[in-house]
Amino acid sequence: MAFRVINKTLTGGNDQLTTTHTPARGFMVWNDSANAAVILLGDKNISATLFGYSIAKGSSTPFIAGSGPTTFNLDEVYLRGTNNDVARVIYLS
Repeated sequence: MAFRVINKTLTGGNDQLTTTHTPARGFMVWNDSANAAVILLGDKNISATLFGYSIAKGSSTPFIAGSGPTTFNLDEVYLRGTNNDVARVIYLS
């Protein structure tokens, strides 16, 4: 198990957290206080009205983890936010 960090620059559309298969035991997304607006977290169908979390500026999601050996595939997690805002992602691989 390793601790990893991703800085993901958003495009203003639906952005995959990673573009390759990236298993993770758990993850957390931080919305930097310098960003323009909220960041939404969800699946590939994320929209302004359909999302899992709304992350305010200067806030984060809770640590999202499966039970036991369960892993998430980070390329199935999507973010939506303002163009050029940066999401900071911490995950355990």
